Parts: sequence; C-alpha cells; structure tokens
Amino acid sequence: MTATATTPRSGTEDAWREGADNLLLNCAALKPGQTVLVINEPAVWAERPAIEFIEARARVLGGKVQSVWTGRPSGPDAIPAELSAAIAAADITIFNHMMGAMLRFRPLAGNGVRILNYATTGALLESDFCRVPYGVWTRASALIAKEMNAARRWRVTCPLGSDIEGTVPESERVPAAGTNADGFALRTFPIGTHPPKSSLAASGRIAVRWLVSSSLFDIGSQGMRLDDVIHLEIERGRIRRIDGAARTVAQAKDFLEAIGRKRGKEGLIVNSWHIGVNPQAFSPWRDTDDLEAWMNLAHNNPRMLHFHAVGDAIPGDISLPLIDPTVEIDGRAFWDKGRSTLLDEAPFRALAAEGRDGARAFALNAAIGV
Repeated sequence: MTATATTPRSGTEDAWREGADNLLLNCAALKPGQTVLVINEPAVWAERPAIEFIEARARVLGGKVQSVWTGRPSGPDAIPAELSAAIAAADITIFNHMMGAMLRFRPLAGNGVRILNYATTGALLESDFCRVPYGVWTRASALIAKEMNAARRWRVTCPLGSDIEGTVPESERVPAAGTNADGFALRTFPIGTHPPKSSLAASGRIAVRWLVSSSLFDIGSQGMRLDDVIHLEIERGRIRRIDGAARTVAQAKDFLEAIGRKRGKEGLIVNSWHIGVNPQAFSPWRDTDDLEAWMNLAHNNPRMLHFHAVGDAIPGDISLPLIDPTVEIDGRAFWDKGRSTLLDEAPFRALAAEGRDGARAFALNAAIGV
C-alpha cells in the first residue's frame, strides 16, 4: 500500500486522547483498580506534558498510578532492587525509559503487563502510528511472524551497496518461549518490528553510515554518524575487511573493537538483523538531532533495517542501520526499497479493511529523519 500517512494534527491534549487510550486500554488492557507503574527517563524523547497526560488519563480510567522519574542504569542487571520489586508487583508497568529496551529480551519476575512505550511526545500520541488500534497490529505482527518463521534463506540489499545473504537456523523457525510475535519479552506500543534473524552464517557486504547503541546496555555514548559511507565485508558473520576512507574505516573499527573489549565480546561480528514492519512509524528527530531518539523511532518503519554488531549473542550492542532496503525471503521480496510489499497481500488487506479508517493502518509515512 502506497498511500501517504497524515501528519500530526493539532498539538492539543484533545488530540492525544485516542493514542493514550489505545496504549492504556487496547495494549495494557487497563481495568479500574489496577496498579500502573510509569517509569520515565529525563531524555529529549520523553516530553513531560505528554507523559503526564498519559498518567492522568490512566487515573481517569481507574488506574492507581505511581510515577517514577529516574536515570539510566548501566544495564538490565543494574536496575535498583526497589524498582525491580515495584515492577514485579505492578499490574501494569509502562516504560517511557530505555530501561524497557534493556529488558526487552529478558523474562521478568511477576505476572503484570510490561510495555515499552514509543508514544512519549504529543506529536507521537496524536499520530496515526499511535492511533491505529493496537489489536490490528497484534494480528498483523502474528501474520508477519508466521511468514518470517517459515524463512529458509534471506538476502538484504540497499541503495548504498549492501548485498548480503544468509540462511535461517532451524531454531529461529520456532518462536522463543515467553515472547510476543515481535520476539520481545514485553509488549511494545506501537508494535514495530519482528524477531531478529541470525546473520552468523551470512556473507556479503553491508554499507554503513551510522553505528548506534542498541540500548541493551549503556555503552557510554549514543554511537556515531560517520562522515563517509564505509562497506563491511562479511564472511560467516565476521567482519573480514572494511572498505572506505582510511580515517573513517579506522574510526569505525576502533569503535566496534572498543565496545567489544568493554563488554568482553568480539567487536567485529555482525550477528543478526531485523527491519521495521509498521509503515506508520516516523521519527520527530533527525539523525543529526539526536542519534538515540532518531533510531528509537525510525527503526520501526520499513524504510529502516538494522544489523546488530558486537558478539555472537543476539542481538549485539551496536546497531548498523540501512535505509530503503530490499529484503528477499526465499527469493520473494517482502520489502522493496523500503516499502513493505508483504502488507499488500490479501491477509493484510483484509485486516486493514476491518479497521474504522481502512487502509490507513498500513499507509506509508516516509518521515524517518533522513
């Protein structure tokens, strides 16, 4: 589907209500009397008026809200014990915080609903990205996962010269226990990607313009935007050579190796990839504004695929974004130059048609900040 998504509306709280209720009622399934723990991070992408509106709306809907603003731990094992206990005890925990990203691949104690929330600004809350009913995307995500789980071989190309292919391990054809269709141990709002596919047996070339933290740990920086495009020559998941301007090549290689040393891993490994599946996703920030804020939103859009680097464990500590990729699964194009052709197929058309506004669920918003 190639329609263009609508732009944010009015910037007023009245325009935020539908997105907030989609989060609280459709994603969190909030019931009156439930405890709602909202964990917030002082960051450029966490706008206090929008977050306070979500909290106030949760109270109107009957939730018992506890709001916490706190800094970022060094990693998932460094979350304060008191806060971990509060997460375990809460009926619902909403992470407007990179702590949610740190925990997205880890099982959590307790039985509550945990949500990594991307709707952390007014512009996001009132956008179609956050207003399309959450149930549409849980069903779409399950359909996408079914297609991806059947994959045997993949190939990724991009306009800057990426061309890499690999096979899918048998273990990746069965969803991991305790995860959602997107591969995460918690819910994401809105849903934006699929479980990572291993590239440890892959070979080819990846064009790189950015090296960005994958937010699993605090690496001490957001990453870097390179002055020139470089090309990583990959052989069975290992970076064997880097081509490009000598200074930029050295900068990237030193960065990956330094992160590897810091984390006790081999830095020159590209272990997996996944691509955005939600064409309504957009980024209010450009890559030149704030790398973390940009990547956090843009990676949910089909215009961005990212590989994970550093270490054998999936995912790695660094993300390597590609823009407008083409992805072939067993010889069939699922994404074509940044557009999801998969969403054009009959099951997805039928799903979109069920919604109140029909095809807008899968309309493309090309505004990903580059």
